[in-house]
Amino acid sequence: MNNGKATQPKSKKRLLIALSIIVVVGAILIAVLVHNARNASDLEGVTYIVKSETYENQIDVSGYIAAAQTQTLYVASDATVTAVNVEEGDIVKAGDVLVQFTDSEEKYDVAEEEYNIEQGEVSGSTKEVALMKKKLAMLKDDLKDKQIIATYDGIVADLDASVGDYYEAADTVGTLINREYLKADIEVVETDVSKLKVGQKVLLDFPAYPDADIEGIVYSWPAIAEISDSGSTVVQVEMRIYDAPEEILPNYSFTGEIEVSEPQDVLLVERYAIGHDKEIGAYVEVVNNDGSVTKTPVKIESYGSTYVKILSGVEEGDVLKAQIKNVSGGAVAEDGLMSSMVGGGGPGQGGGPHP
Repeated sequence: MNNGKATQPKSKKRLLIALSIIVVVGAILIAVLVHNARNASDLEGVTYIVKSETYENQIDVSGYIAAAQTQTLYVASDATVTAVNVEEGDIVKAGDVLVQFTDSEEKYDVAEEEYNIEQGEVSGSTKEVALMKKKLAMLKDDLKDKQIIATYDGIVADLDASVGDYYEAADTVGTLINREYLKADIEVVETDVSKLKVGQKVLLDFPAYPDADIEGIVYSWPAIAEISDSGSTVVQVEMRIYDAPEEILPNYSFTGEIEVSEPQDVLLVERYAIGHDKEIGAYVEVVNNDGSVTKTPVKIESYGSTYVKILSGVEEGDVLKAQIKNVSGGAVAEDGLMSSMVGGGGPGQGGGPHP
């Protein structure tokens, strides 16, 4: 008997806890029903207009443009300028001598070694002649160093050399550029790399040439990413511009967009305009000019948290009636676009449209 009396208070306590839980759950359900009922009344008479929007799938880029090739005109050894064969802006061919330096001593050394080889081939050993020929090759290289030669076809971008000027080894006298095309390395974040394709258009804006529409292409990118100065993982993509206007100079800055796909016009409407029927699936109610309503099946896709993209069924400018069931009944469309408004915010409450 003592054991039975000891368990009675525990049973009552459990009963009280269970009743409390039931009361709390009931209160929550009532609150939800009231919340949804208010939202439903808020949507009474609300309509939405089907809008057209241009969707641009693009990757924003920026950087500095460069020439296809750039040759810095270095002085190879201490010497005095004896001839300057070009001026700034001149177009040159690969192999052209741009600047000539004093080379009398080098020419003498070459001539002397050529004479030594001739004598050696008559009286000397084969090994001695071979060594002299190697020495002659080095002397000819020294002679060539007394010239600055264009390594490719290009334009003399700048030149600062005059006859009589004396330069030391490693001094620079100018720059040669190849404008066959212009190029730039642009950073693309890792999440956008999968969208890249060789040949994609790159639409560019140059602050120094604002009235021009400049178009480049995606040319290539490496098989390895890198960490940018900001700590992001990026890939350096090479962009090229062919037939660039002369006004676009190397080192100009630019902004632009890689066009992942052609701009598309899409039809959008707030998701509150979409209803669901077990037989026809997603539908809308089109409000006619006379005030009547026509129930129309539609095909839709998700487009953010507030809107849906309409693929078929209505046209731009159509007026659609708000679907109250989406709020009060928690209807769910087959494609999962519609959801109960519980926890999602009603009209004008951080989750729905403003009437």
